[in-house]
Amino acid sequence: MKCLLLLFGTSILLMGCGPAGPGPGDIRLNRRMAAPQVTGVWTLRKDCLARLVSEKAYEPSPDAIHQIDLRPDGTCRFRSVLQYPARYMDRPGTWKLTQGAENTTSLDLSIEEKGHYALRLDFTELFGPIELFEYWGDPDACEILRYEKTGQPIVPAD
Repeated sequence: MKCLLLLFGTSILLMGCGPAGPGPGDIRLNRRMAAPQVTGVWTLRKDCLARLVSEKAYEPSPDAIHQIDLRPDGTCRFRSVLQYPARYMDRPGTWKLTQGAENTTSLDLSIEEKGHYALRLDFTELFGPIELFEYWGDPDACEILRYEKTGQPIVPAD
């Protein structure tokens, strides 16, 4: 029985469930990030996209690109899925890093859509190299979308 409880507790920790602040269930990166570390193209992991499709939570068009392009000048291009309702968005915007009191860093996006759409993502390295992540739906459900850094910023043509 103790073995089962230990296994259950470990699986909850690895899934990222738990309190919002630092603690055993917090998967946020516990160190500061700087702009040069985060500029570039972040691509939604294929397994995360496949999970959304298999759960019928989102149906992308075949040619949809699921990336966030963070440029050094603070501008960005968001081409990915948004929640409430689940939909694809391809829009320009701006980004900034916000330093948390718990030695964490969040990425705040402001996307231009009928005014502005605000989105906050966090960083984690629980699964290996640093990734961006956001909770999909209720954070207590432990569903996250993960973006991996796949390239340098794409500079738009003048």
